[in-house]
Amino acid sequence: MELLIAALMISIMFLGLTTHLGGGVQVWRRVTETPESLQRQRMALEGLQRELTSAILYDRRPSHTGSSRDCCRAWRLKRTRYAGSWSE
Repeated sequence: MELLIAALMISIMFLGLTTHLGGGVQVWRRVTETPESLQRQRMALEGLQRELTSAILYDRRPSHTGSSRDCCRAWRLKRTRYAGSWSE
């Protein structure tokens, strides 16, 4: 009878230990996944930023753009007297 009680106590202790260790592993996975996903997002946004900055023409002279016309519509826009509205 004493052996049965001792086995029951040991099994309860091991069950509690494995439950706590399993919870700790879940928390560790969650904690390490968040910075990794944020790092991947940051790297993707930095790559997009590099692509966008290299796509903008800073000089609109025909000798630098490759054509004699304005290739960018934004250069032809004029500001109207109302703030925030644009016209051609």
